[in-house]
This record gives sequence, C-alpha cells and structure tokens, in this order.
Amino acid sequence: YQRRVHGINNSPQAMKEKTAPNLNTIGMPKSKKPWKKLSKKAGIQKTFKKETWDERKKKKQEALMLKEKIKQLREERNQEQTERRLKHEEKLKRQKVNDIKGLVVQEIKDQKKLKKWSRRAKLTLMQLPKELFY
Repeated sequence: YQRRVHGINNSPQAMKEKTAPNLNTIGMPKSKKPWKKLSKKAGIQKTFKKETWDERKKKKQEALMLKEKIKQLREERNQEQTERRLKHEEKLKRQKVNDIKGLVVQEIKDQKKLKKWSRRAKLTLMQLPKELFY
C-alpha cells in the first residue's frame, strides 16, 4: 500500500532508504541516526612533494623580478601623476592671470577716498602688478 501526500512518498521502503546508515560513521543507536564519523588515518592524508633547491631558487628569482616590475610600474605611474598635477597647476595659474587681464579695472589715484568706503567695498579692492598692464 502506497500513499502520496503532496508529492512525498511515505511507503515503508522509502522510509528505509531515508534512514539507511551512512558508511562513513561508526555506531548506530536505536534512533538510527549515526553519531560518530570515521576518522582518516595518518597515512591516507595528503602528502606534499618537496621542492628541490633549484625550484626554490627559481621561485625566489621570479618573485624578485615581479617585485622589481611592480616597483617600476608604480614609479612610472607616480611620475605621470606628478606631471599631470604640474600641468594642471600651471593651467590654473594661466587662467587666473587671464581672468585678471580681462577685468574692467578702475585705477584709484587718491588713497584718501578709501577711508570713506564701507568694509564690503574695501574687500572688492585688489592690488595688481604693473606687469599685467604695461
């Protein structure tokens, strides 16, 4: 007699298959749930192949070459970044000078008038080098 409930097979044969003992365990209590696992013996564990002196030397040489290559690439990148930064700074300086050259400027010859100005008006004052105009 088989009975299916929502796609699950509850026959006695299927129940036995579910509770079949695991071969990797030792000991089986009444509940049919294994409680100990087999341990691996020392001889079965993985053994690693020892490297010869030449292989170790070769590996070390490759690692050193890789380090040198990485160092060289970093130096090149840093140099490019510094060049880019310097170019950018020079460009900003040129822009600033050009902006100042393009300003509409009023020359103040009488310094006594500045004392009457408000604080905000004084903040707009700018002293420019003569080289920009002559």
